[in-house]
Parts: sequence; structure tokens; C-alpha cells
Amino acid sequence: MLFRSLSIESTAFENAVVTAATGFINGGSITLTNGDTASTSVTLVGTLTNSGTITTEPAHGGGRTLEGNLTNTGTIAINANTSYDGASALLTNEGAINIAEGKELNVSNKGSVTNGSGGKIVATGSGVVFMETGTSFTEGAGTTSGTKPVIVRDGALSYTGAGSSTIAVHGESGTLSGNLSSGQSLSIESTVSEHAKVTVGAGFTNAGSITLTNGDTASNNATLVISSGTLANSGTITTEPAHGGARTIQGNITNTGTIAINANTSYNATEATLVNNGAIDIATGVALSAPSKPTISNETGGTIAGAGTGALVQTGGTFNEGLGKTTGSEPVILDDLALHYTNKGASTIALRGTSTLS
Repeated sequence: MLFRSLSIESTAFENAVVTAATGFINGGSITLTNGDTASTSVTLVGTLTNSGTITTEPAHGGGRTLEGNLTNTGTIAINANTSYDGASALLTNEGAINIAEGKELNVSNKGSVTNGSGGKIVATGSGVVFMETGTSFTEGAGTTSGTKPVIVRDGALSYTGAGSSTIAVHGESGTLSGNLSSGQSLSIESTVSEHAKVTVGAGFTNAGSITLTNGDTASNNATLVISSGTLANSGTITTEPAHGGARTIQGNITNTGTIAINANTSYNATEATLVNNGAIDIATGVALSAPSKPTISNETGGTIAGAGTGALVQTGGTFNEGLGKTTGSEPVILDDLALHYTNKGASTIALRGTSTLS
């Protein structure tokens, strides 16, 4: 048990590696730094419970590494790029993780981070907790703050609590589980190196915000897939044009919140069901296309609003016009499908191709 100050220092002659074979408790301060002007590496290995402070300092350079399970109720100050790379290690945060401007806590080697009760991840500027391929991040009751404080790349993202948070996902093999609460923001972002695709294995609820966009200046694609069950949306789902690329949503949706279509978006899972009891807002010059024979129902409380030439364009399947409304010059365009009027919602609909009406 440590209640004083420990400085783990590399030198010009050697890197510094300190191993706690049986694990330990830190109630004092531990600093990873250089002991002279050489840019050599510093590593702390072992199971650690921290109620004090752990600080990684850049000093004159070199790698900074933490390995092993870590439970934090104190402060971890990341002032230098730092790796957390113990095999399948678990970092449980119930204190503060502070990331300095331009610095990164990089989690790899199947590691996991849980942001639990009392946890705060505070990223200054471009500071970030970056979860590499094969890792997992659990957003519980803890909070995040900063421009983009957590990025999960081709990993598993789980929501288990209602902590206010901003999280971005990159890559095409990421998974999502749990429910988003009010105050939780998820950004599905493509990058210059790859498209973005997030798959949800079971139905979930979104009371927060989900945005499909680009994470940089590359015009790559962003996709959300609900492979089974239904996405119940009472928050917002937004597709943004940003720098370009396709925007795609697949799977069953029940909407009581807002779906904001600001970029051409494909709703293209075969025979999926979209029930609208909220708002579907389509920007001018943009289409929400539904080409794969879905069933779309505009029901009580629902509005489909096409600004300018914005429109929902459906090919095949069934469109049910109930008590929901439409607004705009031509907000709903239907082609080669079955149109059913099931109630008296005020609406403007264009019917084309070989279709049926009842």
C-alpha cells in the first residue's frame, strides 16, 4: 500500500519497468516519467487499486504504459500518450481520467474499460480514450466530457447506465448493446481509412442521439444495422452529409422521437418495418429511400415533413397512411407497392408505377 510519492523513471541507460507481482493499493501518487534527458520508456505492470493519483508525464519522451487490471477511484492524469495494453485487462473507472490536449490513452490487446458510478472521463481539446480493435467499452453511470473523449474502433460498445456521454465509433465490425438514455450521444463515423458500420444484435431503445456522419474529411459511408428486434427511438437519429458518402439504416424501427434526414439515406433492410409516431424530417434536395419492400406506417402523432424537394421515396412493399400527417410539396413518393389509407391523417402522397390502393 502506497501513501507517498513514487516516481518511476527511465534513464539514458535503460527503460523503466516496475512490476507489482501481487497487486497493490495506491493512496499516494505515482508518476511515470524520465529521470534525465533521454527519451526512454516507462512501464507499470500489475493489478492496482488507485485512490490517489497516477500521472504519465511526457518529460523528454518515450513510451508510457500501464498493464494489468486497474480500479480507479482517484485520478489518472494522462499528460503523455499512454498505452493500456495488458492482455484482456480491465480498467474500471469510478474516479477521474483526465486526458490532456493532444494526448491519447490507447487501449488494446482485448482490454476493457468500464465508466461506472462516480466515473468521469475528461478530455481537453483533442484528448481521447481510444479503444482499438477487439476491445470493449462499457458506458455506465459515469460521464464523459470533451470534443470527442471516447472513440471505439471495431470494438464492442455497451450502454448499461445513464451517464451523460459523447462516444464515437469507427470501423466496420463494431457492435452495440444496451439502451441510450437522454444525454447520451453516439456518433457513427467513417474515416479516411474505412467505412463505419455498427451492428446491434437485439432490439434497443434510443432516448439520446445517434448521428451517422464522417469523422474526418473523407467521403466514406456510415451504417447502422439492427439485425434483430426493433429500435425504439424516442430521441433523435440524424444522418449528416458532412463530407459525403452513403448513409444507411437497416432494421425495424418504431419512432416516437425525431429522424432527421439531412443526407441521402437508404432504409434498405428487406421487408423491414418502420412505424412512425414521431417526426421524420427530410431536408431539401435529400431523399430517404426505401427500396427493399418495407412496410412503412404513418400513425398517430406521426409527421413526415419534406422541406423543398425532400421526400420519402419507397419502392415495393406497403405504405399505411393512418392518423399521421405529411407536409411539403411532395413529401412521400410511392412506386410499385400497396398504399393503404387506414385513417384520415392530412397527407400528400404521389403514387407511381404498378401499385394498388385501398
